[in-house]
Amino acid sequence: MKEAIDTSPSRRQVLRLAAMVTACAVAAKAPNAAEPLKGKTSNSYVPTDGVSTFESVWQTVRDRFYDPRHNGLDWLAVRERYLPDVQRATSQHSLARVINTMLSELHASHTRFYTPDEPEYYQLADIFVGALRRRGLQRAFPDGRISYPGIGIISGFEATGRNTITGVIDGTPAQQAGLRAGDEIIAADGTAFEPG
Repeated sequence: MKEAIDTSPSRRQVLRLAAMVTACAVAAKAPNAAEPLKGKTSNSYVPTDGVSTFESVWQTVRDRFYDPRHNGLDWLAVRERYLPDVQRATSQHSLARVINTMLSELHASHTRFYTPDEPEYYQLADIFVGALRRRGLQRAFPDGRISYPGIGIISGFEATGRNTITGVIDGTPAQQAGLRAGDEIIAADGTAFEPG
């Protein structure tokens, strides 16, 4: 009788990798809590920061992925294949798309790069605050506390030109006011909403 060997990652290994990738994302580039979130068209993207972020994520996976064989991938070749796309990235959003495409090749659930434009970025930072304190929490959140910008919504424009809420962060004024994903923003404090 042959004995089956379970090669799937343990819950602890998955959580540790998720913490490491989250740490890379938070330490790499986070908005100042006093500033509003920048949209996907922000001009604040610096390409050299994008390459540095990519390298940090790639190295974290190289050094800490639960399977040292990276599920059969030549991880160095993967880096070389995606680096030109990273160098062409023009925004945090396009950088994240390249990094997440690279990470998807691992076929490992819960392995993703989040940006400050996503509620999960703050939720994971909150969950892994202990690990982040040792890995650069102060760079992302200068007061040492995970703080959500604004009232706690993530929004974006639909093709129709409507500004729609795409995410509401738990425990924020937006959630307490009953705002939900899919709500359209038409006024703020009784004044017609016109995004800047």
